[in-house]
Amino acid sequence: MYFSRYVPESILKVIAENTNLYSVQSTLHNVNTTANEMRKLFGMHILMGVVHLPREDSIGTR
Repeated sequence: MYFSRYVPESILKVIAENTNLYSVQSTLHNVNTTANEMRKLFGMHILMGVVHLPREDSIGTR
């Protein structure tokens, strides 16, 4: 919930829409990204920055 205080759903929707627009403009394929997927992506980036593991492939094994 801490993340939701500072990054509202409306911002995540705009980011997802622009991600989809960029994918169509650059590759002619829509990736159909959602706001929920963007939230998960940001969460993974935050987690990877806070929890230091010896290798990136260790993330799924912890």
